Amino acid sequence: MSEPMIVLRGVGKTYHRGRPPALAGVDLEIAAGTIVAVVGESGSGKSTLGKLLVGLATPSTGEILVDGKSPEPVSRRRKGRERPAQMVFQDVYGSLNPSQTIGFQLNEVYRAAHLRASRTERTAAITALVERVGLRPASDYLSRRSDDLSGGQRQRVGIARALATDPRVIVADEPTSMLDVSVRREILDLLAGLRTDGVTIVYITHDLLSAGYLADRVVVLHHGEIVEDGSPDQVLGDPQHPYTQKLAAASPGLQLELANGAAAAQTEEEND
Repeated sequence: MSEPMIVLRGVGKTYHRGRPPALAGVDLEIAAGTIVAVVGESGSGKSTLGKLLVGLATPSTGEILVDGKSPEPVSRRRKGRERPAQMVFQDVYGSLNPSQTIGFQLNEVYRAAHLRASRTERTAAITALVERVGLRPASDYLSRRSDDLSGGQRQRVGIARALATDPRVIVADEPTSMLDVSVRREILDLLAGLRTDGVTIVYITHDLLSAGYLADRVVVLHHGEIVEDGSPDQVLGDPQHPYTQKLAAASPGLQLELANGAAAAQTEEEND
């Protein structure tokens, strides 16, 4: 068996002495090329877990490995170094510079990760990235600024920017919560499509419906601890922990979504 892409061993994170930890002794392994949803309410520790994976925070205790290496803190990151895990943020508007074009911002990220690439190679790569995330033709978007884009288009740019460093892991932190309902599934489908390229997705959300739609596996965090872990059908369809039962009960339409997903999977299997 191949080594897991992500390993957490006894990982804890405490931000303030005397207060409960954000994470408390978390053990978790995630296989390469899978999509794992980490779900829980605000304060459950799910965003802290995502920050630890990309180096935006460092663990207080335990060990984290991403593709066999400890995440390098952002403060020590240098140009040209590998960036195995990248974040797609909830507030992508706040993470884009409205005074710079989309093309310029993507070029800066790509150039920092690919120091030897020529200008022609960078232009070709950025054009391919923008079209890969569904912004076609790329020439219509590279010269625009974030203020000129819709919320869904900005999130696609955020995904393109994360992909510009050739990461093996994407941590998507509530990537659809600020979007209109009509475009949420489009972004989820875009993330799902990255799996065919071997990218591992850690999808952080409070929305059980989207977790059941997107993920191969669901991990439930409560007060910094994993309380359930399994397939969407197991965890969301037949929750065992009282906290997961509470989350499921507060998600109207969850059982119907799971049933529709199971029916679609069965139809696809029969057609194969």
